[in-house]
Amino acid sequence: ENNMVNITAEINMPQKEYDRRIAAVFAKGPKNEIFLVHTGKVGGGRQGIGKKTFRAFYQGDQLINLVWPDGLETLDICIGNLNDNSLKFQIAHFVKEVDRFKKFAVDDEIIHGGITSTNDEPTFTPEFTGKRKNYVLNGTVESISYHGQVVGALRSELECNGFNTANDGYRDLFVTKDKKMLVLFEVKTDLTSSSIYASIGQLMYHSIMQEPLPKRVLVVPGRPSTQTKTVLKKLGIEILEYSWQDDIPIFNDLNKLKF
Repeated sequence: ENNMVNITAEINMPQKEYDRRIAAVFAKGPKNEIFLVHTGKVGGGRQGIGKKTFRAFYQGDQLINLVWPDGLETLDICIGNLNDNSLKFQIAHFVKEVDRFKKFAVDDEIIHGGITSTNDEPTFTPEFTGKRKNYVLNGTVESISYHGQVVGALRSELECNGFNTANDGYRDLFVTKDKKMLVLFEVKTDLTSSSIYASIGQLMYHSIMQEPLPKRVLVVPGRPSTQTKTVLKKLGIEILEYSWQDDIPIFNDLNKLKF
């Protein structure tokens, strides 16, 4: 007996020039790198599963401004660099996000405009008010393409340890219990000053209205400077370092976070 296999996601390319009706495209970066980009069209004709909702739901700050040959600019998902050894993991993350999104939509677990679901716990929602963080196609594209992979790996590890996780258009990832935010994570893919400054603002701003205040955690690739660690400690922000092993992010000290 032949078993049917359902298609979760398609990453197809136009045969000639470009065609915005087809969801995927190759894009050239500022240093002539070639990136795999997807428009977010994952519906396949199914109601409620569309480009706008999927891009808002997608876990990872991988949205870039894509300039088409005719001059049109669109906001699309950068999956990864074709010459990057991690591309297979980045494609896997993208497909898993499509699968997760479709399961939520089909099960009608998403309530538009909020972060609640049928289990009364905050969860991943496809819509939010306001503007999502935006990026220009420049030298940061390389690190942007890693962001979703890191967030997805952290989410998986937390859920394997029994924690309920959620995110929205403003916050990378948070742990919830009894409808309360216990821990707020902000994930960065570099240790530049601009990334540190931005993460401080995001962690403080998006947690200050919570009662009680959640634990704030900055997730970074490596060890920040002594001065940075001192400042973060005074602000009440904890640090979770990760490293890369075989192109997979590893969170060695996650078990040291108490929540």
